[in-house]
Amino acid sequence: MSQEQEKSLEKEKKQEENEENEENEEKEEKSTKEEVLVEGFVHKQNSREKQIKKKNGKQWKKRYFKLFPDRLQYSIKEDSKILGSMNLYKYQCFPKEEVTDRFILRLFKPTEKSLFLEFENEDTMDIWKNHFKTAITNCSKKAFLENQEETKKHCIAYLKTGWLFKQGVKGLFKKKWKRRFFVLKSKDLTLNYFATEKYEGQPKGKILLSDVKSVGKAIFNDEPFGLTVGIFSTKRIYKIAADSAKERDSWIVIIQDNSENLEK
Repeated sequence: MSQEQEKSLEKEKKQEENEENEENEEKEEKSTKEEVLVEGFVHKQNSREKQIKKKNGKQWKKRYFKLFPDRLQYSIKEDSKILGSMNLYKYQCFPKEEVTDRFILRLFKPTEKSLFLEFENEDTMDIWKNHFKTAITNCSKKAFLENQEETKKHCIAYLKTGWLFKQGVKGLFKKKWKRRFFVLKSKDLTLNYFATEKYEGQPKGKILLSDVKSVGKAIFNDEPFGLTVGIFSTKRIYKIAADSAKERDSWIVIIQDNSENLEK
């Protein structure tokens, strides 16, 4: 085989390899490309109370929409810059019934502006409507799973949270009861209490479960579902009350189970 033939074969081989690589890249790109339920040009109108105008009115604009399993986005052209994107969680989709001579869908959410979309014919509108229902269902499922995950994380970080009443230390005769949000942290076994349910920042006070020497039921004049928490270091007895016997008992159990130095 001559030198020229060898070079020619090598060139062909490289070309084949390049073509194969390009094909593989295209396949990978297609496989990683996000699923689109439906796409195409649609006339849109953002409005809450505005009257529906004709297509040539200023309110209506032709945009290229892509409906993904979890959101809707649009741009001027198919591959141009994205102008808007909306998560479809808690949205509803239905035809605008008061307009009989046109094919308009309304995307509605109580806290957001309605989005009106107009289609060329009824068949196209029905296709989009069905896909919208699928996407809205997907968003609800996704939100549910995310909420479950957040709840799981919350349960890991906090053994128990809830509203209780705590008697203050000030006052010579009648000490006031104040409503506090109690949070029992699993990391350091600290029972913190806050003025609001947003238990962030510095708490109003805290009880280290390692300091707890006693916990039990109690009945106070104003609060029938009470409990007391005795502390070693300060020799203080916290007077706390719940809204029900069940809630009181659950707090007693969780404190007992996580307090190592209880007096027997």
